Amino acid sequence: MGIGGMSKSTGMGDMNMGSADAAPFPPAMNPAVMEQMMKRMGVPPPRDLYPALMAMDELSEENRATAGKLAHDRMQAGTAMMADAFAKLRKATERNDLAAMDEATQQIHQGMSRYQAGVSAHRLLQEGQAPQAVAMQWFKSEMNLLPTQRPQDRAVLFGMSSFHTGIMAILLAFALFASWMYGVKMRRAASLLTDLSKGRVGAEADGYAGVLTHPREAPGAQNPTTPLSRRETWLGSVKVIGIFPETPGVKTFRLAMPNGSPLPFAYEPGQFATLTLHPDSHPDGIKRSYTIASSPSQRDYFELTIKREPQGLCSRFMHDAVSVGDELQVQTPLGRFYFNGTTADRVVLMAGGVGITPMMSALRYLTAHCWPGRIHLLFFVKTPDDIIFREEIERLEVQFDNVNTHISVTQPGETGWKGATGRVSAEMILSVVPDIASYPVHICGPQAMMDAAKAELQSLGVPTTAIKTEAFGTEIKSERVGALARTPAAAAAAGQFEVQFTLAERTAKITADQIVLDAADDAGVSIDRSCLAGTCGACIVKLSSGEVSMAVEDALEPDEKAAGYILACQAKPKSNISVDA
Repeated sequence: MGIGGMSKSTGMGDMNMGSADAAPFPPAMNPAVMEQMMKRMGVPPPRDLYPALMAMDELSEENRATAGKLAHDRMQAGTAMMADAFAKLRKATERNDLAAMDEATQQIHQGMSRYQAGVSAHRLLQEGQAPQAVAMQWFKSEMNLLPTQRPQDRAVLFGMSSFHTGIMAILLAFALFASWMYGVKMRRAASLLTDLSKGRVGAEADGYAGVLTHPREAPGAQNPTTPLSRRETWLGSVKVIGIFPETPGVKTFRLAMPNGSPLPFAYEPGQFATLTLHPDSHPDGIKRSYTIASSPSQRDYFELTIKREPQGLCSRFMHDAVSVGDELQVQTPLGRFYFNGTTADRVVLMAGGVGITPMMSALRYLTAHCWPGRIHLLFFVKTPDDIIFREEIERLEVQFDNVNTHISVTQPGETGWKGATGRVSAEMILSVVPDIASYPVHICGPQAMMDAAKAELQSLGVPTTAIKTEAFGTEIKSERVGALARTPAAAAAAGQFEVQFTLAERTAKITADQIVLDAADDAGVSIDRSCLAGTCGACIVKLSSGEVSMAVEDALEPDEKAAGYILACQAKPKSNISVDA
């Protein structure tokens, strides 16, 4: 039996392709032998054209029509294969998928081979060659036995045959399409950069509304100053997708974009987000800031770990009223209190109570990136039940050789606690970090704990410039009781000035011991606020004229001070003043 179940044992004739006389195949050119040769050399087995041509003894009109149709079908199959391959190549190029690009180019070559086989068969049939001679020509082309340029192929363009000219046209069309796609992407990137520089870009690219803003500039400002990148924040809605209890009084709230897209903002480990909440007593909304406890490496969500304060309006609202599925208004990120491993090769993270949240963000971030520096975590709590993230902290210490943790309980009672006890002290610090003077130290917790820690660290030789702190604890009310209780006589004795709010076009009276934020509230001027301790920077505004004093200005960078920016929660007038608010 021959190829394809044929009973013919004779073939094309002699090896002269110009002859149409049929003659027996030489042994090496027997169809069965040729099929085995092609199989061993990796050539795909013939499906239709070759066995059909080998079954024809002569070129009758009926055979010519049949062979012509088979050749045409092969050309169509080659065209379809190339079109599919070009589509795959375009997608692979967009994804920069090298393996898929290689596979697509191989498919293009296969399609070209099929198309060329059909063209060659058509041409030889038109020349009147015998079907078996056409089959032999196709066989030689598949085995790469033919010269690359046939004598009868006349150059059409730049010395190329019509077939190769067509292929080059297809490739040129694909190159033009790829260039167009690149141009579209570059124009879109340029547009996004332009919007970003103007503070307009938020989550629009991900299909959800949001906006990048600058807290020192009020909406509608006619001549806004150029914002510093550290002050850019994102405003928008986020969805509560999970609530997890950490300790009896602490919960973690996992927040994500409502449409499931990645977060449209980036943040440093230790920065905070500001929520606008609506308890029943504040239908217009009240703002509270909470440190982001998750790692910035996590792009699908971020987490706020919040302690329920008995007198805390917003923390009670978060614990008692907020549920999975709720949407919250958020502004993020802000804050100078963070450590990302770029400013030092070692660090001590010291936390008290829920002040562990910024430290946990840093610890998660540094370990996620396998930061090689030495990390010491000193964590002080009242009871063992107050140890937030206890299992994760213990796991990270075991998993990473450069992580050393020390948890101390100040009121162990009858809990059976076998670990360290006591408040922060120089002896305790040295027992954990003998070379403490060479470390930068970040402290976060109740004010009393931070003051004690700073004093002990300074006694051990840690430079003041190497110590960074952030107040953390009971919520501070935005209303200033002292200012409200001030008598007219006391106000007059303190000295009275005038403050002009240029953007709101309002003027108010202010005394020498009154802060700008209080005067803004009295005048009905909105200024963002959060910590009210001068450390977060949410209330930053520009001083247009006059002079003020500030007890705390930790949230201001040197260039911001030089540019005339002040903290409304700390600034007290020394003369008549005007601020851009």
